[in-house]
Amino acid sequence: MEMEQTDSLWLNSLLHFFVLMVSVYLFIELNYYLRFNQCLNRPYI
Repeated sequence: MEMEQTDSLWLNSLLHFFVLMVSVYLFIELNYYLRFNQCLNRPYI
């Protein structure tokens, strides 16, 4: 029972970590994309 609980806790923390990493990654990607887009669109404006 105790082993199962620790395993579940470990999976839970891993999941939280994964979600955090994905959020940070998406945020950075979006930031770069917007900056790149601005640089591309500047001459046309």
